Amino acid sequence: MNRFASIFCSLLLSCTKPIPAPESPVNAGAPATAPQTGDAARDTGASAPAPVDAGAPETSPDAGAIAPDAGAATTAQADAGSTGAAGARCSASTLSPEPKPAQPPLPPAVESMRRRIIAAAVACDYERLEALTHETGQGFTASFGDDRVNVAEYWRKSETRDGDPVLARIVKLLNLPHAKSGGLYVWPSAYGEHPKPKDWKALESVYTPEQLAQMRSVTGGGYVGFRLGIHSNGDWDFAIGGD
Repeated sequence: MNRFASIFCSLLLSCTKPIPAPESPVNAGAPATAPQTGDAARDTGASAPAPVDAGAPETSPDAGAIAPDAGAATTAQADAGSTGAAGARCSASTLSPEPKPAQPPLPPAVESMRRRIIAAAVACDYERLEALTHETGQGFTASFGDDRVNVAEYWRKSETRDGDPVLARIVKLLNLPHAKSGGLYVWPSAYGEHPKPKDWKALESVYTPEQLAQMRSVTGGGYVGFRLGIHSNGDWDFAIGGD
């Protein structure tokens, strides 16, 4: 009996013995276990989260970008004259639509007409040129003996059928110095009453030296090449060649 009691007490002490504490304390500041990625994630069936670049800016519309100006093309077209047929080509199509500074400066109405003539010629816009000749409702001369000639048709045939670079000549002449006779401004300055050597020299950008020499020999020194005239009120009066 005493032996049985002794065994029972030993068992009781063994069950109530305290559990020892872990040898290494848990680090409360350690980072949590990272999510499984790669092969480990595929093995467990979990999908790895996509990495996020915390330093990358969010994609958003550029608030500072300039939206296309829907009226810009219209304004440019109005300034330069209406555009001719798409892909239109003529003798002036490779020239600049921006005029050189007038020599000397012109009245605003004359300068405005000069600019619009150049722009329409560079655009190969015969109809626009025709409209400019009648803008003020006054007469216009493009051919001797017929003031009612259709300028658009006349100059188109000169360019396409006869090979006469009339539109390029218009642009080049309007970029040269001009002369003034009363209220009429004329190009080139060699068409003035008393042209000087420099006036003839300026024409070498339009005609060959041989053409200029022939012109002077036939006329006795006067200019009878292509010329243009614009009145001080902006009326385009003539654009004609010959005598």
